[in-house]
Amino acid sequence: MVKQNLGVTVMALGKYRSEQLSSEFRLVPFGDPVIYRNIGIYQRRDHARQGLIQVLIDEFTEAFIESSDV
Repeated sequence: MVKQNLGVTVMALGKYRSEQLSSEFRLVPFGDPVIYRNIGIYQRRDHARQGLIQVLIDEFTEAFIESSDV
């Protein structure tokens, strides 16, 4: 919707992603100090989608590392 000029969004961005988006969108910092949230993932040991959950964990880890570089 933001791309269609129909709204706004609040989202977490690391340094790399914010540099990518800054040429296309107006980015406004939100909060000082920066607001953050702790998250966790629980799953059964024998869950059929363990591979999918691992991909999600890897993506969150990468996003955390990027945001730590700010």
